[in-house]
Amino acid sequence: MMFIAKDEGRITTPVILEIDPEVITFETTKFSNKNATITRENVSIGNSIDDLKKKFISILLKYLNILICLKKRGLFFKQRF
Repeated sequence: MMFIAKDEGRITTPVILEIDPEVITFETTKFSNKNATITRENVSIGNSIDDLKKKFISILLKYLNILICLKKRGLFFKQRF
């Protein structure tokens, strides 16, 4: 999303928030399958490892969608090894 927003001029200086993975183990940590702050969405919230797995699947699908968008815009770069 960040790359598309930069390309469209909606953001100029993105900020990436890094969160310590240790927070996953906190008893009060909750996981959602979508952005839980958007009330119009049907959001599933829980604190189990299964809820975390659902979130990873959601993120993976969004990442694949971003790659498709970048490729359509001619912004897809091949990695060099």
